Amino acid sequence: MQNYFDFYVIMAHSESKRAIKKVPNVTEECITKVVDYKGRWPKPSYKARLAFVDVKGQDVAAKQQVDAVMQTLPKIPGVMYHVKYHARD
Repeated sequence: MQNYFDFYVIMAHSESKRAIKKVPNVTEECITKVVDYKGRWPKPSYKARLAFVDVKGQDVAAKQQVDAVMQTLPKIPGVMYHVKYHARD
């Protein structure tokens, strides 16, 4: 039963809302604004969830599926893609 509730999330991150809107299948509703207050002035950035891959006990197949999704994403200036693994068991 190991990896039964684990999943991967693929995220897009950008400092420009205009740049993150160029990612396919990203709508205004799925963009989240994050404000960083660490510097002298607040600095906004934007992120959007692009894909969700459930592991279901087969970690190798899930990694291959994540790699396939990452290869289909376009290279847009100012947009970074991140893969986050969430372990739930």
